[in-house]
Amino acid sequence: MPLIILIVVVIAAFIYILNIYASYKTFKRVSLSITLICLCVLLYSIFGVGGWAGAGLGICSLLAFLGIFIGFVLVIFFPKKEDDTISK
Repeated sequence: MPLIILIVVVIAAFIYILNIYASYKTFKRVSLSITLICLCVLLYSIFGVGGWAGAGLGICSLLAFLGIFIGFVLVIFFPKKEDDTISK
């Protein structure tokens, strides 16, 4: 159970922190890359591994998807704040 929570929290925090410190273009590329990696791992766990080992790998991949989704929700509700001190 702690591993499940850890995977979701780490991925969500990574997505949120990436939004704060990276440009929008980099944010989109990295988020899409992580999503595609999770999709490939999920498909591999279903068709390549199978059995209980595949189920465990698939669950970890789905948890990473959940972390990405929570990270995007955090980005929507807490957007990046623009720094106005430079323009003054």
